[in-house]
Parts: sequence; structure tokens; C-alpha cells
Amino acid sequence: TGAGKTFTMAGVPGMLGVSPRTITEVFEVIEKTKSRFDYVVTGSMLELYQQTLVDLLAKGEESKIKKKALNVRQEKSGSVVVENLTDDVC
Repeated sequence: TGAGKTFTMAGVPGMLGVSPRTITEVFEVIEKTKSRFDYVVTGSMLELYQQTLVDLLAKGEESKIKKKALNVRQEKSGSVVVENLTDDVC
């Protein structure tokens, strides 16, 4: 729709967007503190398409993927969780 969402998130060569800058920062912090802590980094990707949440890392037949509803809920701790969302170790 020309609003600049892809540019903001991904950027262009020489002008990185939010996603690559954030990922770089996470791994830089891990590198600086790896002698003091152990880390496991996992990632998920989802999109909101026509009022439906879509798991971008789901594998398998499209019909089976759609049957797994992605439900957003807030835990008692206040954190937000997307149920049934795929997460892979990075």
C-alpha cells in the first residue's frame, strides 16, 4: 500500500531496517557476554494478513497449517503469547 512497512522493517543496502538492526544487536550482546551467560536464541515470524495471523515458519501442507489457529493471549505475568506459533533455534 506504499506506507513504507517493508522499508521500515527490512531496509535497503546501506540503510538497514528495524529487523536486521535488532538481530545484529542481539547477537552482539550475546558475543560480549557469552563468558558469563549461556544463551539459546529462538525466532518466530508471523504476519497479519486480511485479519488472519499467518505463521511464516510453519512447514507442511497448507491445509494442515491453516488448521492450527494462532491465538493471541496475555499471561498473568503480562507477557503476550501467540499459541501454536512455530519457533526455531537460530
